[in-house]
Amino acid sequence: MNDMCKEEVITKYLQLQYLPKNHDLSTWLQKWDEVFDEEDDLGIPHMKENQPLKDFINSVKETDSGFHSYWKQHIRNTKANELPSLHEIVQ
Repeated sequence: MNDMCKEEVITKYLQLQYLPKNHDLSTWLQKWDEVFDEEDDLGIPHMKENQPLKDFINSVKETDSGFHSYWKQHIRNTKANELPSLHEIVQ
């Protein structure tokens, strides 16, 4: 059962990386928070450290290039342990 739950969460995570054109932005952001919590609870290795933060930043590139550019640069110039959490960025 645990493997099946992990697969479902990974599928949701991968789908979130592409914002649907006619999707409500606040709902999409809320789903990022929810899936991140699920990933953390299940201990999915790919979603540890700062990878979810990087994936989220990349997912907004087409929607908000200024936000994307700022955070990409910030991530490059900041130590990994000093970066904000995905939850903080989503808010």
